[in-house]
Amino acid sequence: MPIRSHFPGFRLSLLWLIVLLVVGVGVPYVANAAPPDAPRSAAEHYEAAEAAYANGDFSGALAGYQQAMALLDKPELNFNIAQCHRQLKQWEKATFFFRRFLSSTEDENLIRLARMHLETVERELERERKASEHRRLVATSRLTVLSNPPGAKVWAEGRLQGVTPCTLPLVPGKQTVVARLPGHGEARRTFVMPPDTAMLWEPELIPELPLAQRAPAWVFEQPLQWMLCQGAGCPQISGGPVSGFSGGFTALRFPRAISHGHLHPTIGWGPTFLIDAVSTGDAGGPDFASLKTVIGGLQIRVSAPLGEPVRTLLSVFAETGFAATWYERRRNWVYDDGEEDWGAFTAFGFVVEFPVALYLRLGLTGRMVKFAFSRNAREYRGASLGITWSFALPWNP
Repeated sequence: MPIRSHFPGFRLSLLWLIVLLVVGVGVPYVANAAPPDAPRSAAEHYEAAEAAYANGDFSGALAGYQQAMALLDKPELNFNIAQCHRQLKQWEKATFFFRRFLSSTEDENLIRLARMHLETVERELERERKASEHRRLVATSRLTVLSNPPGAKVWAEGRLQGVTPCTLPLVPGKQTVVARLPGHGEARRTFVMPPDTAMLWEPELIPELPLAQRAPAWVFEQPLQWMLCQGAGCPQISGGPVSGFSGGFTALRFPRAISHGHLHPTIGWGPTFLIDAVSTGDAGGPDFASLKTVIGGLQIRVSAPLGEPVRTLLSVFAETGFAATWYERRRNWVYDDGEEDWGAFTAFGFVVEFPVALYLRLGLTGRMVKFAFSRNAREYRGASLGITWSFALPWNP
């Protein structure tokens, strides 16, 4: 049985009001009594609403009560309208009209009845809100961020999401999350978040380093090396060593910053230019030979930091490119004709750098190089060891 949607006596009072208005209150108003039909129309809407409510047509009943309310303002109709919304499970609207009714009546019995229904409606409204939130969370991915140290601001989806430790509700799909803490390097990671999935990220935020210890974005380097020449292509006068000087210039670009963590490498590349000058014999004596080689090419370098915080940068590199050489020889004070040649070279080496101050680094370098020239298929090898200094522009200066 549905709960009654109107009060005892309301229909009787409404009918008495209609009768009084139809009959009129005196002879002077007889001429004007016929045209107004609004009270009669309100009664018709009310009766239609009562019939619809009794038949379980709560949408039709709601429309009838609202039309009656519009034509004849009776605060008691707020209760009937609230009951229709309750039956239709429209909890927010039911709450509104029950409260509106309570503010317009002083009848304790009616107040008690309305409050009983209001409590039921509010419980249903809260249950619906929790269910809606649960559905939203089920469809949402969750990423818990625990940074070390805590207190980092976490950015995702183009806005600040929280401060660690925190859990982020994220739209499923590819998401890039960034953690930033003043005085520390930022941590950045891209996740592919499946729907209704919880994931954990524990970024390590490394304190910012002095400029000389920061990961380089650009390195401008000048190696200065002693070189030993080996192979048939080296100038030969006697059984003595063929050695000399090697020096040049290299510019490297590191498109990604080296992680400050121990032994986390990155790759850089750039042009290199070197001059090798080796000789044998006595430059002031009758027998002397020299070989000068100019090389230019591309260097690819893999660099990794050693220690936490970073104190040393260890790098290995490979080079390739073109070379041009000039060969001169003197025997018994007689010069042979000079010889020129060109070809290709490959080289491998290492660099160990130590930060000094600001952007300056000093280090040790070693290199093995092999030349192959076009004339007479001549080739030679060189091994060099020396020092290097570099000017490094760091990331996030």
